[in-house]
Amino acid sequence: MAARLADPAEVAARCSGAEEQLWQPLSLSDGHPGVALLFAELAAHDPVFLRTAHGHLAAAARGALPDGGLFNGVTALAFAATASAAAHADPRAYRTLLQQLDERIARYCALLSDHERERRADSQAAGPTAWNVYDVITGLSGVGRYLLLRGDTAAAGRAARALVSVCAPVAPVVPVQSGRGPVPGWWASHGPGADADAYPDGHLNLGMAHGAPGILAFLALAWRQGCRVDGQRRVMGTIVDWQLEQAATDSAGPYWTYAVPPGDATPTGANGTAGLPARTAWCYGSPGIARALWLAGDALGEPSWRQQGLAALLAALERPGADRDVHDASLCHGWAGLLQITTRMAHSCPDAGLEPAVDDLAAQALNAFDATAPFGFRQHLPSGGPVSRPGFLEGASGTALALHGYARAALPRIAWDAALLLN
Repeated sequence: MAARLADPAEVAARCSGAEEQLWQPLSLSDGHPGVALLFAELAAHDPVFLRTAHGHLAAAARGALPDGGLFNGVTALAFAATASAAAHADPRAYRTLLQQLDERIARYCALLSDHERERRADSQAAGPTAWNVYDVITGLSGVGRYLLLRGDTAAAGRAARALVSVCAPVAPVVPVQSGRGPVPGWWASHGPGADADAYPDGHLNLGMAHGAPGILAFLALAWRQGCRVDGQRRVMGTIVDWQLEQAATDSAGPYWTYAVPPGDATPTGANGTAGLPARTAWCYGSPGIARALWLAGDALGEPSWRQQGLAALLAALERPGADRDVHDASLCHGWAGLLQITTRMAHSCPDAGLEPAVDDLAAQALNAFDATAPFGFRQHLPSGGPVSRPGFLEGASGTALALHGYARAALPRIAWDAALLLN
């Protein structure tokens, strides 16, 4: 797989047809920074791969460098460059580039944070927001995680304060379907995806990628790193309590839907997410939520939260494969993401007996290998047939990273899964 992904120009050229629509050169999800992460991890074991990682970074930096969240733009490039620097023996590697990028990212974080805190100063007028303010992919949870990785606790603290502000309850100006009372401040003004029409008043997202668990994971990681702001502990408890209140239960244990409306009404939708159990994945469903709950419990010394997180993961692993709604080997919503979460939890909970599940999940990911695919794996698109994506979050590079760690029976050397807020 590394050989197939080595040449930046060839990788971009192979993304044709449906794949071409998904390719974004300056993206962790589907671009050169995401591929660079694979070669940075390989380079941490064998320096021969440093040149290849640099080639993908250089290809990413050739175009415009817009500000953006963790998975796109300057922050995506900076995350990949940080990973590559960690693989270098020379501590000066990428120092000048990262200093320049970090200044921009800190300014971007400040602008986004200040704007949102000012908007919410009057809670009666704040109303809903959009998840790109606070989520892991595009918002402050992801940007804040990058700043923590760089050790910039001052800038990360600004993100934490803004997220504490985001989580303050808001009172709708026009009553939503339930008609009464304030709703959690992470109330998004839009629907969660294909079933947007089922959420006329917006939604409260339950997934790690776009919802409250991502905020919780960032605040927990910040707390663990000594980045603590007023209200942070209280908000973490609020999110944990709310997330657990949203759980449903089957014979295996707790599970979550994709989203809930801001009121008491039950959404109905014919073609997707509304009211249905979420997939068993990082982006949505029990595994990502389980890790967020565990991180919060570990940070604040709350053993019951850790136990709830572990119980949620064990329940997800107990369900039959047919009930998991997993269709490919990607990190975002596939076997590789479930593998990496379970691997992390196995290291965090050595007495939980998760090792057989780790073996099984690695086998599931390996079974998805397709030698005829340009990058070794094909990914599932809900809206169409399979595609071949080279990137990190939804492509072959991310799958290779999870399998590389499994093959070595070791955690990442370059902390690439920090981008998923797993650690």
